[in-house]
Amino acid sequence: MVNNNSVESKMQNATTLFHKSQNARPRIAFVDSGIGGIPYIDALHRKHQYFDLHYVCDTKGFPYGKRSGDYLRAHSSALLARIMQVIDPDCIVLACNTLSLTCLSYLRAQCSVPIVGVVPAIKRAIDDEKQRIYVMSTINTAQSDETKKLIRRHKRDNQRVFMRAYSELVEYIERYVLNQEDAYWAYIASILSHLINDLETLKTDALILGCTHFVHCKHHIVRDCPRNIRVYDSVDGVVRRINDMFSIRAHDKGMHKKSILFYCTDDSNEALYREFVKRHAMEYSTPLVIKESDLVN
Repeated sequence: MVNNNSVESKMQNATTLFHKSQNARPRIAFVDSGIGGIPYIDALHRKHQYFDLHYVCDTKGFPYGKRSGDYLRAHSSALLARIMQVIDPDCIVLACNTLSLTCLSYLRAQCSVPIVGVVPAIKRAIDDEKQRIYVMSTINTAQSDETKKLIRRHKRDNQRVFMRAYSELVEYIERYVLNQEDAYWAYIASILSHLINDLETLKTDALILGCTHFVHCKHHIVRDCPRNIRVYDSVDGVVRRINDMFSIRAHDKGMHKKSILFYCTDDSNEALYREFVKRHAMEYSTPLVIKESDLVN
């Protein structure tokens, strides 16, 4: 996994590497705990046929938003080593705000391929001159030093940023998307009702979905939000970043679209994830298992 070549050099040379063959497809691996990153890989899959896409649903590490920094660094290091061994990707997307804010620099220093991170779209809202910006996230993202640095670096004196943790919502969304049971949606609806009330009380004009799981509920949130509130996520930004990295332009033409390959990291709830994969027209692959001996202490 470790390589003397810098990540920056690999990114600069990406176009050359993938244009040597007319049939070459950049292989991209998306990683998240659970199904949070699915809207991100789906967006890339809908837009482009050029990529060979793989989704690593880290069921063993779920949920990242409640894990310690030490756990995330050790676990993600072992996971990326397995991804490099089994999938051999040309790029890895950390489709999780918490994982990106906690481990992006750490993992880039170890990895021989470019890694794209996902962070809350706070800068976009600030650049749009929104005055009262509400960020809903996990507790780890809300308390992250990297999040605080991001706010300090870009916020103007006349702007307020409200950080709010909704860690419990992640687990309800995971269960609902997998099970499609009304009982789980009732919990989600109750939390979203509290969210809307909080937005109105604080007189916000921007809402940042600071966890990839929350994008699964974006339609419902946008529908229920006051009209003056703009809802932000980072999906389009990630798609543009990958597009720019590989300069695909016209390469989609004449290429058939490959199915997304889906991996869990253990066999817990395998039947539920297999059914989910079938509903999303993906292909279920052999679990990408992390052994205790793989973990970095």
